[in-house]
Amino acid sequence: RWTLFVHPEDRPGAAALWQQCVTLGAPYETEYRILRADGQYLWHLVRASALRSADGAINLWIGASTDIHERKLLEAQNTRDRNRIWSLSQELMLICDFQGVISAVNPATTRQLGWSEEEMVGRVLDAFLHPDDLASTAAEVGKLSTGVKTLAFENRYRHSNGGYLLLSWTAVPDGGMIHAVARDITRERSAEDALRQSQKLEAIGQLTGGVAHD
Repeated sequence: RWTLFVHPEDRPGAAALWQQCVTLGAPYETEYRILRADGQYLWHLVRASALRSADGAINLWIGASTDIHERKLLEAQNTRDRNRIWSLSQELMLICDFQGVISAVNPATTRQLGWSEEEMVGRVLDAFLHPDDLASTAAEVGKLSTGVKTLAFENRYRHSNGGYLLLSWTAVPDGGMIHAVARDITRERSAEDALRQSQKLEAIGQLTGGVAHD
């Protein structure tokens, strides 16, 4: 009756896996919360293996339970922190697979590009890229699939109004997915181009003035 000490929310999964392992004679390994004498439930890593007789029949099971409660609390806190950053960040955040299929976008991405989450998730990156950036982006995704990190990669993403934003990306591969963060540098690049053009015109003006003086 060990399941009576398992948290009610964890009990069905723990019991079903146990029955499956007993039927197959396979090792049992799972995590669930176990009731302590003071009434508190603590997370444990539970493992069990079958002991067999010479003819292969299972005589009994021997198991161990390891307290992982602090680790689970820390994981939960880290998850809450990541979710908070994901929701509040002003930078665009995107997750996709190595084929470029988008699985998640944060609110800043939908806000700055004008597309809804439903319009982006499930589609490939190519659907939102400037045609001239398709090849370079595919090459960058290919590098990420081999484990190479992206530190600063620029491409143009189409806004829902038909215009394009120039984005600077940082990305890492993890667990078969690409986790990417981007900063909108459209205005910054436009200002730099305008400054260069102004400096060029000023230089031409100085040269023209010098020629006229001579």
